[in-house]
Amino acid sequence: MDKTGQALNGYYKNKRIIRITSSVLIVIVLLIPVVVFLLALSSTSELKIKAQVTERETDAFSVLYAVSQYIETYSSMPITTQPGVTPHTINICGSSCNNYTTTGTLSYYPTSPQVISFQAYNPNLVVPLNDIYIVDHATCNSASTNIGQQTKNDVALVLYRAPGDSHGAYECMQTNKQYDL
Repeated sequence: MDKTGQALNGYYKNKRIIRITSSVLIVIVLLIPVVVFLLALSSTSELKIKAQVTERETDAFSVLYAVSQYIETYSSMPITTQPGVTPHTINICGSSCNNYTTTGTLSYYPTSPQVISFQAYNPNLVVPLNDIYIVDHATCNSASTNIGQQTKNDVALVLYRAPGDSHGAYECMQTNKQYDL
């Protein structure tokens, strides 16, 4: 091959390398916004989940506090719930919500007796994903992840499904209010 042919061959090789390099750079430049968007989307999802976790915990504490107040005020265990008069509240009541009532404020859970309900002690209690159970005669286990032992005195606990876990992890909170049966 003469010098002109070698020069042309080298020219086309360099042009091919430049074209491949340019194509790779274009793909990389186009992928950067996609990657940034996906990272932002996952961060938004994580923030939303964290907000829901906080709302669920706050609601569970509100229910637990209302149960504790009821026990302290009326020296007995409440047995029913009903939606409160003001929005986002639930009444914790005795046999009727006409006389003996304490109120909890909710931001995540709906204020319905179907969602926040009283349950009898059962060591194998299964809580639906979006429900809160109030259990009397019980304690939380040592890790506060499920129902623990049955008790002689009324000790109420609030049991709810840990957010994001549909397979069985629970959060458990109990009052320190007791009274003799």
